[in-house]
Amino acid sequence: MFILRGGRRAFLEYLRNTTPQGLLLGLAFLAGRHLDLSRTDFANWPTTVVFFASVFFFFASFAANTIEFLNACTASLRRYNKAMRLLTRPGMRLWRPFVAAWIILFRREPLKALDLVAPLLLALVLFVGVLVLGVNFARASIQ
Repeated sequence: MFILRGGRRAFLEYLRNTTPQGLLLGLAFLAGRHLDLSRTDFANWPTTVVFFASVFFFFASFAANTIEFLNACTASLRRYNKAMRLLTRPGMRLWRPFVAAWIILFRREPLKALDLVAPLLLALVLFVGVLVLGVNFARASIQ
C-alpha cells in the first residue's frame, strides 16, 4: 500500500493536520450551542462570527488537507488522469470517462486501484473521527 511505502510522509502530515480540524469543529459546536438561528438577533454577533468562521475554516482545512493527501496518493496514477481527459469528448457526461478510467485501472493494475481506494476510505473514516472528536470536545467543555 502507498501509505506504508512511499506515502508515509504524506500520511503522517495528513494525520498531523487533523488535530486542528477537530479543535475548529469543537469551537464551532461550543459557539453554536449559544446560537438561535431561527431568528435574526444582532446582540449575539461575536458568537455568530466565531461559529461561522470556525465552520468555514474547518471545511476549508479539511478540503485542503484531503486534497493534498490524495494528490500525493495519486501521483503514480497521472497517466490514468490523462487517459480520462483523452476519453472525454465535449458534451459527454463526466461519469463515462471516469468509469472507463477505473475499468482500465482495475484491469491493468489492480494494486494501484487499491492504493487509490484505501486513502479515500481513510479520509472518510478520519472525517467521521474528527466529527466525533469535535462533538466530544464540545461536550466535555460544556460540563
